[in-house]
Amino acid sequence: VLRGDKARFQLFGDTVNTAARMESTGERDRIQISQETADLLREAEKGHWLSSREDRVVPKGKGEMQTYWLVTESRQRRPSMFASANNSITESSLNCSDDHIRKRRDSFESERSTESANVVNHEVKLPENNLVNSVWKASEKWSDYNSTEFFNLRNAKSRLINWNTAVLEKFLVNVVASRDGSSADSSASQLWFKKPSESYLDEVVDAVEFTGFKSQLEHPELTALDSVARSQLREYVGRVAAFYRDVPFHNFEHASHVTMSASKLMKRIITPTDVDFADAQEAEEELMRNEEARLHEATFGISSDPLAQFAIVFSALVHDVDHRGVPNTTLVAEDDEVASRFNCKSVLEQNSIDVAWGLLTMPCFTELRNCICATESEIVRFRQLLINSVVATDIADKERSAMGKERWNKCFNDQARGQVLTPIGRNRKATVVLEQIIQASDVAHTMQHWHAFIKWNEKLYHELYAAFVEGRSDSDPSDPEKWYKSEIGFFDFYVIPLARKLKQSGVFRAAGDEYLNYALANRQEWIEKGMDVVQDWKTLLNESDSE
Repeated sequence: VLRGDKARFQLFGDTVNTAARMESTGERDRIQISQETADLLREAEKGHWLSSREDRVVPKGKGEMQTYWLVTESRQRRPSMFASANNSITESSLNCSDDHIRKRRDSFESERSTESANVVNHEVKLPENNLVNSVWKASEKWSDYNSTEFFNLRNAKSRLINWNTAVLEKFLVNVVASRDGSSADSSASQLWFKKPSESYLDEVVDAVEFTGFKSQLEHPELTALDSVARSQLREYVGRVAAFYRDVPFHNFEHASHVTMSASKLMKRIITPTDVDFADAQEAEEELMRNEEARLHEATFGISSDPLAQFAIVFSALVHDVDHRGVPNTTLVAEDDEVASRFNCKSVLEQNSIDVAWGLLTMPCFTELRNCICATESEIVRFRQLLINSVVATDIADKERSAMGKERWNKCFNDQARGQVLTPIGRNRKATVVLEQIIQASDVAHTMQHWHAFIKWNEKLYHELYAAFVEGRSDSDPSDPEKWYKSEIGFFDFYVIPLARKLKQSGVFRAAGDEYLNYALANRQEWIEKGMDVVQDWKTLLNESDSE
């Protein structure tokens, strides 16, 4: 309370602290933006307004903080961090032509020979019957192509790689800090290369084991990865981006949108509501521990498990890698080689896991792997979380959807709420919640602002229309009435029930209501405007076809 003629109240907290430090580190005639503001701009499709600041700002009590410069028309864009000598990513990590995609697939289909890799001073023989070898060959072969004939370095994709790297690093820093400085077990590294099951579906588990409660107050302060691991993380994200195909919907931009949504949902459930950890004094530590313990119970252990948090965001990034722009049913009907390899079940999802895991086990990512997992149990848990999460995005598989509903009822129906949780019950609930996060994030555009829903819905419309024109689908999405009704059905039978589950689980707090409200509002607006919207799309298609 400031004294004077009138009583006035002013609040001094994190916002003022951050703003003051940003002001003191600013530059003349430039506008500096925080990470939170940058996220809002990206959500509003204004990511091209941002340019990452190369050095980090260090507000009191918060550690290093990534900030951005607002790009104005009068100021030339600053080069991406990936264009610098210290943080270079090969052009192959950004984009490639259709001709190069063909070369990559030819490499996938080539004879798979057994190789070895020297990983943490252990000679590890790679399994013969998976795609690790061919993924390594394809990815490393890309680095040899530097001509403009194959690559077109795109600033937009570079910025997305930069942003995804920053998101993953935030979660991975917590994983490393939780180990209290202990180093990786070198003998555990061989588990990365163990021979997989005949099908990744065989590795899906009912309940992943989560760690017990441990206060973050006991973790050493860590604000960034070491330079080698950070560089490898950037390179990994770049290579994942390169494996995303240039299709209208299931592309790297979609993966980035899903990653952003998963990150936001995760933050909603792991951030304490009543305690400011950064500014807490020693006298408040007991209160903080109590709040952390309460959050641990409320989230079924997720808030105390940094590896699980990282795994879900990682899964969001890779969940559609190498997607062909057609559904699983099309690949099965065409007897595509990837359908045969994965026994015609969750074909695209299993292929994405295979590509993502194959890239991660390349020799050039040894330090990154050691940051993600330091022990055998961590490797096992990380792999289970990845497989469970990516497979959960196959919502078209009726058998798997039925199993998912059964597990949900087992965890969250009225009868389950009154039961005392056993360790296996708590792990099962946490596993189901993480699968909800990836499922909701995958269709997050349906539970966001109307303009976001329309943007992504139009992209999906064009992707499926392209498949129809190519003769790969019998269903013509350009039929306005058919598309209009199918979207209403998607809201009624998948999106809205999923949003209700987010709310009913009790884990997502206000986000549960927020997602449900947006889903209901978008459904209503689609009923009112959807037919006109699809008619406009059809008109544009006809004009394009006539040209």
